[in-house]
Amino acid sequence: MGSADEVLVAMVEVAADRLGAYGYVLTGSQSEAEELVQDAIVRVFARRTRFEVPAQAEQYVRRTMRTMHIDRMRREALWRR
Repeated sequence: MGSADEVLVAMVEVAADRLGAYGYVLTGSQSEAEELVQDAIVRVFARRTRFEVPAQAEQYVRRTMRTMHIDRMRREALWRR
């Protein structure tokens, strides 16, 4: 497809709503979902991982969102003890 920036822009244009919905399913909160999506995108693209197509990047962002959410839940559980 092209540069990492081109893949990022294309992925956000195509998948923003789906990623937001997935974030909402994970968190149950619109604001937390938006934050999770943004944090995951930053984490994925800061590493400069090479993606050929936006769908590949979307899958990686979804996995990163899931991992980040699980990590947050574990941290919160530790703080509540």
